[in-house]
Amino acid sequence: MNFVNKYISQLSFVVLIIIWQLGVTAFAVPEYILPSPTSIVYTLITNIKLIAIHTSYTLFEAVLGILIAIVLGVLSAIVLYRYQTLNRIFMPYINILQTIPAIVIAPLFAMWFGFGLFPKVLLIVIFCSFPIVVSTVSSFSQVDSESILYLKSLNCNDFHLFKHLYLPAASKSIFASIKISTTYSLVNAIFAEYMGAKYGLGVYLNKASSSFSTPDVFAIIIVIIVVTLSLLKIVDKIETKVIRWD
Repeated sequence: MNFVNKYISQLSFVVLIIIWQLGVTAFAVPEYILPSPTSIVYTLITNIKLIAIHTSYTLFEAVLGILIAIVLGVLSAIVLYRYQTLNRIFMPYINILQTIPAIVIAPLFAMWFGFGLFPKVLLIVIFCSFPIVVSTVSSFSQVDSESILYLKSLNCNDFHLFKHLYLPAASKSIFASIKISTTYSLVNAIFAEYMGAKYGLGVYLNKASSSFSTPDVFAIIIVIIVVTLSLLKIVDKIETKVIRWD
């Protein structure tokens, strides 16, 4: 019983796969409507080299974009919090831009900047930096005022305040927003590749859907899930190294 309770999530997943396989086989569901798990696994194994090539391109775009977004997001949050006039000017625009779907902006970037690496990374940076900026600025505003006064009484300048007080206090919120942005990065990269590219999961997915190759579509969905969860796991590892307090 303890074993079941411990691994209930994994066991339920296995049961779901078995039901899926049996249901598709028993009712003779056409593959273009719903492929069986074995068909999806076969597609993954058969096209593993091609999928790996496309995945590497998308992963590079996503990782590069999220790294730039983290640096830009945190620095922008510091500037916006430090200079409230800039905050009042730019924060409304940041909130408005968050409401615009990436799939609407991606075609514009393709028309303006072409189909190379730059527009894809730019799209990721813009949409992934928004959550980081908003969350970080909000966390800065919640820092204990007594701690601020204490450090100022020790003649700490703005650099030391942010280094020793604001950033440590906001670290959990920053990492939470990074996790959100990490999931956005891969999705935005795929959107950008849909608009035009030679390689990438978006290109592979577009070709698969155009040819009604449903097993390939499901295979890419699995790859996206695995890659995203792997990136989130890396962020968790970094968070445990950086944050050493409750």
